[in-house]
Amino acid sequence: MLFSFWSGEVSWMERLCVASAKDIGEEITVFTYGDREKLSAQLGCPVRDAALILSPADRDEVLQFGVAHFSDFFRLEAIARGCGTWTDLDVIFIKPLPRSEYVFGEQNDERIGNSVLRLPPDSELLNRYLAFCRKRPMHRLVMPWMPWTTKCSRIMKGLAASAMGARLPAPKYGPAALTYFAERCGVDHIALPAKVFYPIPIRGPAITRVFEPGFIESLVGPETVAVHLWRSTFVHFNGLGVPTSGWLAERVAHLLTLRDSEAAAERRYSV
Repeated sequence: MLFSFWSGEVSWMERLCVASAKDIGEEITVFTYGDREKLSAQLGCPVRDAALILSPADRDEVLQFGVAHFSDFFRLEAIARGCGTWTDLDVIFIKPLPRSEYVFGEQNDERIGNSVLRLPPDSELLNRYLAFCRKRPMHRLVMPWMPWTTKCSRIMKGLAASAMGARLPAPKYGPAALTYFAERCGVDHIALPAKVFYPIPIRGPAITRVFEPGFIESLVGPETVAVHLWRSTFVHFNGLGVPTSGWLAERVAHLLTLRDSEAAAERRYSV
C-alpha cells in the first residue's frame, strides 16, 4: 500500500503519479486536511483525513518551519502507524516496487532519498529517526548530520541573526537525516542505486531537458522502478503546463486519458 499527502491545487503531475501507481497494481491512499471528496475525485484514489496522523495543532507547530519540514515529519509518523510505503506525488512509477522490508534509494553519491520510503514500523531506524524528530524545541541551529564546517557557519550566522532579533531557517529532516540514521543503524548499504528511483539527477541541466523526445528514456535503465521529477526544481525551470512532448507527454496521454475515459464511463453507467 502506497500513501502520500497533498494540500493545494492538483496538477497533471500528482494525477499522473496516482495513475502510474495504479497501473503497476499498487493501491494508493492520499491524506489531506482539506476537502477529501473533492481531492479523491481529482486524483482518482481514496483520500483520508490527515488529522488521523497529526492533529491540526501538531500540524501547525511543524508547518511553521515550512512545507518540506512538515512533509518529512508526516511520512515518518504515518509509517509508524502502519500506513505503508510513502511516495511523493511527483514520482512516476513504471514497475512494481520491491517487496523487501526496507525500500529506499540513493538520490546521489552522498544521500539516501526519502521520496519513496518503506521502513518496518518497529525498526531501529524508524524509532531513532522519529524519536529525534519528536524532540522539542523543533528549531535547532545545528543537526548531528551536518559537517563541522556547516555547524560552525550556522552557529556564527545564528548568533548574528539573534542579535538582530531574527533566526535562521530550521534545518530539514529529509534525506540528510535519513542517511545519518541509516548509517548509524547499519542499513545504509541496502539503499537501492540512484537509477531505481532517481534516474533524473537534481543537479545539472537534466531537469531542463525532460521534454526532449528520448531524453528520459536515455536515463531509465532496466533496474528503474520509478522516475522522481523533483517537483520544485521541475516547476522552477519548466513551469507546470501539461507536457506535450517526450516521455512525460506519452505517459499523460496513455495513463490520464485512459483514467479520464474510465471515470466518464463510470459516471454514465451510474446515472
